[in-house]
Amino acid sequence: GEGLPGRIWANRQVIWIEDIGSADETQFQRIAAAREEGLVSAFGFVIRADQKVHGVMAFFSRNTHQMDRGLSETFTGIGSQIGQFIVRKQAEEALRVQKDLYNSMLQAQSDLGEGVALTEGTRMVYANQALARMYGYSVEELLAMPSTLDLVAPEERPRLTERFRQRVNGES
Repeated sequence: GEGLPGRIWANRQVIWIEDIGSADETQFQRIAAAREEGLVSAFGFVIRADQKVHGVMAFFSRNTHQMDRGLSETFTGIGSQIGQFIVRKQAEEALRVQKDLYNSMLQAQSDLGEGVALTEGTRMVYANQALARMYGYSVEELLAMPSTLDLVAPEERPRLTERFRQRVNGES
């Protein structure tokens, strides 16, 4: 809650200082330096998303600027958009880390010689090296196949399909 950034963070709203010269140290900690640099006005807003504050942006001017409600609302919206961007980037990074861990675990299974495949419907979306070796294809070739049924001889497909149905229905 100290200084302009701290007050913005604590109040969670836009704060304007129209005249830094009339501010005191509780409102503006670096008042002497600001005066020396010729700064006259200041304002700032919170960066937040989901009711959580992620940061503060503060701006200073050598010209006097009176508080503008429309501009305050605009910067409140900008702070929300930046906050949503930060949350999305954090989620993307968390997903990347999780994906890397998952891929490492799948690769470890491959290193142990266990074939692993992930499918969406009948299309393979992941195959490890062990599975590729088992079928005599490269991983890229397996993933390019339109259906995992392409790995099964045509005459065996009805039997395998029935066996799969039985297992799904708990009949075996």
